[in-house]
This record gives sequence, structure tokens and C-alpha cells, in this order.
Amino acid sequence: MALYTITLIIYYLLRAYQIVLGISIIFSWIPNARSTRFGSVVQYASDWYLGYFRYSNVLVLGGINFGTVIGFLLYDFAISLLWI
Repeated sequence: MALYTITLIIYYLLRAYQIVLGISIIFSWIPNARSTRFGSVVQYASDWYLGYFRYSNVLVLGGINFGTVIGFLLYDFAISLLWI
């Protein structure tokens, strides 16, 4: 019972962080959204994970960086493995 509770808490914390990642991706499409206080906090919180994908030039196709989308999908896949 305790292991299930701990797993559930970790799962919901990871889901909450996934919402932060989603907000960061949406803010990347809105001009000057990251220059606000909330935008800078979201960017700081998400950049340690999405930074690996965002700043790699491997996933750029036609001037569009797909790295953050790939990082988001990998994160979602990892969470889904936890819940199985």
C-alpha cells in the first residue's frame, strides 16, 4: 500500500512538471512571453530538461526546431512507463 502511494505521488509530481513543460512550449510561440516574471520562472524550471533538446541543432528541419516536441513526447512516454 505504501509503495502504491509513493508511486502515485511521484506520478502526479511528474504530471505537474509536464504541465510546466507544455506551458514552456506554448510560451515559445508567443512573442515576449518569456520576458515576463511568470515566463522566466517557467523557462528556468523547464530549461534543465528541454534545454538538451532545444539547443541541439540535430532536430531542426527547415528552420523549425522540433527538439522540444521530441523532448516532450519522450517525457510523456517515460511517465506512461511509470504508470504501467
